[in-house]
Amino acid sequence: MVVNFHGGGFTLSHATDDVRWAASIVSHADAIVVSVDYRLAPEHPFPAAIEDGVDTLLYLSAHAEELHIDPLRVGISGFSAGGNMAYTVPLRLYEEYRQQPKLPQLMIVVIATWYPSTDFTATRAHRRGTSLRPDKELPKLFTDMFDASYLYPPKSVPLDSPYLSPGVVSEELLRKLPPVIYMYTCEWDELLQEAEGFRVRLGSEGVGKKGFYKKVDRAAHAWDKTVGLRDRRREILYKEVCEGLRNVFYKD
Repeated sequence: MVVNFHGGGFTLSHATDDVRWAASIVSHADAIVVSVDYRLAPEHPFPAAIEDGVDTLLYLSAHAEELHIDPLRVGISGFSAGGNMAYTVPLRLYEEYRQQPKLPQLMIVVIATWYPSTDFTATRAHRRGTSLRPDKELPKLFTDMFDASYLYPPKSVPLDSPYLSPGVVSEELLRKLPPVIYMYTCEWDELLQEAEGFRVRLGSEGVGKKGFYKKVDRAAHAWDKTVGLRDRRREILYKEVCEGLRNVFYKD
């Protein structure tokens, strides 16, 4: 099973936005897909989305037999904000298991993320300053709205929280993530630099994750969601990742 989290800056979009990705998983990874319609800001700021992700995994674990799910072969995927959740939800789930060890447990064996946000300790100004093509970025109005909606009401959020900024958490916590991680980034994305830094940390000797990484050249953030997209890289890369997921699920 692959549990997917959609993008949208934690304030927009729906679980059905990733229907092409879900279809690719079914076709090429031979897996069930659960796409989560988590609560959105500003009505539901941090950590509501993370809590919904954890609740989803706990529900699936408790009903695995009924739903014909193998709880020992679970993957997590996500896009943009959902890519952030693909790392932070497992970390929060680990804490839930630590506090309640008798809960039925899932074994997350792989993560696949697309242009994830990984470090909210970096300001938006800094992120925009690292972009190779600022003209290809989302307008400042939107990114500021995303952050203000998700992070600040009704109180400020510690930006180095492991459930917000996985890129800066301790090696000890990063070791709790699954052993195999796929990460795809975009050349013209303000999130590229932090994701590449996170990728290096995941593969370091102290963390030791088996990572598969690719930067999509001449691509802006969320390029694969463009209406009327004629870029065949979407189908090619989706299939590439899904065949990797299948290898993890069925390697034995």
